[in-house]
Amino acid sequence: MKNSKKIIPLVIMASTLLFGCQNNKEPSSSSSSSSSNTPISSSTTPISSVSTPSSTPTPSSSSSTIEATKLAAPVISRNDLIVSWDKVPNAEKYEVYINGELDSTQIMNKYEIPLTASDIRIVVYAISSNELFLKSDASNELAYKAPTSLSAPVISMTGNVVSWAEVENAREYSVYINGEYITRTTETSYTINSADLGAYSIYVTANYGSLTSEHSNVLTYKNLPEKISTRTTYDRAAMYEDFATTGEIDTGVGEGFDMKSGSKATFAHAIDETTKFLTVSIRVFHRDGETYPSFSVKVDGEIVRAEGADKDTVTVETDASQTFVYDLSSKVGETVFIEFAEAAATHCVLTQVKFIESMGAKHSDNTSWDRTGLYDEWYMEGEIKTGVGEGLDLAGSGKASIKVTPKEETKLLNVTFRQFENQDSVKARVQVTVNDKVIRATGTDTDYAEGEINDTRYVFCYDLSEYVGKEVKITIASVAETQHCVITAVQMKNVDSSSHPVIVPDAPETTDWNKASIISDWTISGGYNSGVGEGFDMQSGCTISKELAVTSAQKYLNISARMFVSQDTDQPELVVKVNDTIVKGVGIGNDYTSVILSDKGYVYTYDLSAYVGQTVTVSINQRKSGVNHCVVQKISLSSTDDHTIFAQPEGVKQFWTKADIISDWNRTAGNFNEGVGEGYDMQAGCTLEKEITVTEDCKYLNIQVRMFNGQDTNNPHLALKVGDSYVKVVGTNDNYANIQIRDDGRVYTYDLSAYVGQTITVTLVQEQSEVNHCVLQFISLQGQDIHNS
Repeated sequence: MKNSKKIIPLVIMASTLLFGCQNNKEPSSSSSSSSSNTPISSSTTPISSVSTPSSTPTPSSSSSTIEATKLAAPVISRNDLIVSWDKVPNAEKYEVYINGELDSTQIMNKYEIPLTASDIRIVVYAISSNELFLKSDASNELAYKAPTSLSAPVISMTGNVVSWAEVENAREYSVYINGEYITRTTETSYTINSADLGAYSIYVTANYGSLTSEHSNVLTYKNLPEKISTRTTYDRAAMYEDFATTGEIDTGVGEGFDMKSGSKATFAHAIDETTKFLTVSIRVFHRDGETYPSFSVKVDGEIVRAEGADKDTVTVETDASQTFVYDLSSKVGETVFIEFAEAAATHCVLTQVKFIESMGAKHSDNTSWDRTGLYDEWYMEGEIKTGVGEGLDLAGSGKASIKVTPKEETKLLNVTFRQFENQDSVKARVQVTVNDKVIRATGTDTDYAEGEINDTRYVFCYDLSEYVGKEVKITIASVAETQHCVITAVQMKNVDSSSHPVIVPDAPETTDWNKASIISDWTISGGYNSGVGEGFDMQSGCTISKELAVTSAQKYLNISARMFVSQDTDQPELVVKVNDTIVKGVGIGNDYTSVILSDKGYVYTYDLSAYVGQTVTVSINQRKSGVNHCVVQKISLSSTDDHTIFAQPEGVKQFWTKADIISDWNRTAGNFNEGVGEGYDMQAGCTLEKEITVTEDCKYLNIQVRMFNGQDTNNPHLALKVGDSYVKVVGTNDNYANIQIRDDGRVYTYDLSAYVGQTITVTLVQEQSEVNHCVLQFISLQGQDIHNS
């Protein structure tokens, strides 16, 4: 605008100024101010005298004018997103124009450019409501162009604090942990909540409004538990001991660690060259209504896919165990945080977790493998059924491999396998390869070894003479579509132990020895007490031995032994060896058997099936010193397992087997099956009661139960009550023990600690209908919880 001033007419009367006001309009650039009044001076325009009514005297007056002045134009500058200027004298407000359009009118002498702005031009005007001051000219023009890209932050970590340098033009920073957005911050650091155990992958992005940079480098923060697991093989018990869990874990499944939908299991483990591959073996229960697994593995917060998998999760849809391999070689030298997650399953049973050196077979210097050794050392592929307690079940398509170096004394490979007469309909066929080349068993003319469908174990021998001194890979595979192909033992020696195609018994069904025949037929070293009439009384250090022929009809060594409650305090410990190799008692985890302090004889059994077809030397040693009596009432070699004690709990105060349960417990409802010799077989609704006194030394009620894998389909529910209150099963939140269908005995424990100091009546009920068997092998009241032993 060209005009910088306008004229305000004045009338001065009685020293009073009367201002005549006009509308405040911004002049256009082509007009100029004018008036018909006589000018007073060159800088003012006079106004006409104001007429007064004729009836009113005209006062003495004089006329003058004042000038309206244009406000000074602001001078604007920008610091980042803040545009500012000095206050303009007499200005009341400021108008901010963006690209020629009024954006805001404000009192403050600064303006913040919005993050949504892109390419803009800014000018500011000073304004006033006082007509003495005209709107200013436009300020200088500033241009602002928003960034079109941002640099990615570079993050570093000290302890649990992540930090980074400022990124040019960034207004905020977004923090992501394990791929999930956590927060936005204007700071250049972030503190991870170190109270939460786990591994956290963290990265940061820079933000300007909706503009986001590429993410930063990724760092990992680990808040590891105090306990770093050092195992390389995890069975069910080890998983329960070492894994931390969230969500539902079904503790009632005896053969593994059963993860339900939504559950997680975590642990920390050091990875080195010998543990750089992780294998996870999983099975389910193939039946109607099952939802199959969606199982995933994370290492330090990042998904690791199973080898050969095309997605993040794996699934299993068969009763047989399948093994998945995860490559952790990139973590060698680190301690990692491992998370197993299950998203869908009714049952996802982890039967074994194992760290191995390579994805294939590894070398072993061992020469003999039972079930445990096979699972620990052999590399398994294909279909594996883990539910068989006596061996490695290759089912219809499983195989197991190992690398060995045969020697002259270990050049004959003996493989023992069996099937189940009441479960299998197709003959198992076992094929052995050396370095992937098929070799035939001695005495056979086929590429596979085949037995009959019965409960007999068959041994086939493979000659490795040409490989003596060389490392070779041996693979044992099932090559027939059968239900079971159970490898019970693999041995390398210089003896051909083969017993095929059929083992024909050549001895009487049972061979028994009483006191007299033990003295006459067995070799005795050390002292024994001849004064005890009912049996052979072994003293400390006494050993008896005999050469025995083991056949399918003579494969169980049964020893009946007793003590004298009124005379004895320490329990004897029997050690049984076959050819100087210790054989554990059936159902007993120790290398020795503690004889129960009881006036009645209990039978302890030793399974010699691995030696069928051989003549072996059996020795029995009483190793415990300070023992008054260990009376061996009878030794028998028979085709049946006659043991009446399946586990040897320590610290037992009260102990009941089948005969004791019948005589000492009160059956108040239901029936039991008297035909099962090894225990008290509760039928549906069977109820037992007994009054007991609970003390600190007698506060756990342990019950060992078995079923029959080929006969049972429904799981019994064994509940314990005190009055009307259920006692929960240790290790579960259930009011009953969900008895697993297994041929071996499992111990379920009920904690009676709440009743210490009281005499109570306990009620034991088998609540499940349509159950064939629920065989109580023993009940013990003691100071220790021995569940799952």
